[in-house]
Amino acid sequence: MDKPLWEVFPELVAAVREDHKKAGALVGTGHDFMHALMVAQYASQIADSDMAEVGWAAGICHNSNRLFKDENDSLIGKRVRGYLDGSFNEQEINQIIEAVMNHPTHNSPADKLLTIILKDADKLANLGGLLVIRCGQFQPNLPPVNPLYLGEYPPGCNYRNPGSIYRDLVSSLEWEEPGWFRIPKAIELAKPLFAQLRSFLDSIASQLQAVGLIPYPFPGDFEQK
Repeated sequence: MDKPLWEVFPELVAAVREDHKKAGALVGTGHDFMHALMVAQYASQIADSDMAEVGWAAGICHNSNRLFKDENDSLIGKRVRGYLDGSFNEQEINQIIEAVMNHPTHNSPADKLLTIILKDADKLANLGGLLVIRCGQFQPNLPPVNPLYLGEYPPGCNYRNPGSIYRDLVSSLEWEEPGWFRIPKAIELAKPLFAQLRSFLDSIASQLQAVGLIPYPFPGDFEQK
């Protein structure tokens, strides 16, 4: 059985973990080390075999421009290069740095293959059951659900200000539309995750309906303050 890649690249992993620790992001933040590890694992799974290791490395490094927001691109690139020196050649290092720097951007026809792999892996890691927990964890002041607007955003709300945890979760279903995922293996891995999310959201609407709270009898409770 092949060794897991964190055992193949122990120095790389140790350096990345240490920087997460220094940034207070080892555990429990939106871009913690486990998230980086999940993205790395997904990247190695969806890439062809010849790209699996560089995909994994891009994933493990991809939090760098989130952890060190005060650093400019040049400093972040040097930091990532420091992680990778000795494990990858110059061409691979440049590809990984480019993917790490570009992964927060919208999908573009100009994206190179490694960037596409990293973007798809990042989305996969942001689906599934952990999505539900993380949405609640990082937005504790939002209501769990606004029963007046199950099928749309409340007035004045949008992706960045969803109005409820429920609506924030619904927005992730947008990634099911063609073009959001581009690697064939990622498209297949995403299908059961979308099905799980839709089933969860449907169960909330069904429960409210079953107890007679659709329509909600006290709509003023959810007026935007």
